[in-house]
Amino acid sequence: MNHGQVARFVALAMLLAGCNSNGSSNTASQDQPTSLTGRPLLSPPRRLIARIAMFEMVYRKDIPPVVSINEAIDLSKQFSNADAKRFINGILDRLKDQLGRDARKAD
Repeated sequence: MNHGQVARFVALAMLLAGCNSNGSSNTASQDQPTSLTGRPLLSPPRRLIARIAMFEMVYRKDIPPVVSINEAIDLSKQFSNADAKRFINGILDRLKDQLGRDARKAD
């Protein structure tokens, strides 16, 4: 592994550890919203992408919220279906409005 790969691996490990320590693990929860058919509204890829972005937006003050939103949209395009980007954008945009900080600046 070169230095860049090690740095990316360490950053990913820290992000996932932060998600897990703040109750954002990728396990299905009993309070997961469901559709009328009883199936979860969020598929596992959507749920993981949204949780990582929400963790970044709430706990990582060094990352502007719009950056987290844009990264989540890009990931949803790659790992989910076509309507996932609109759904994820809607969820994260509402959270951005509730944060009470400048969405384009890191603290």
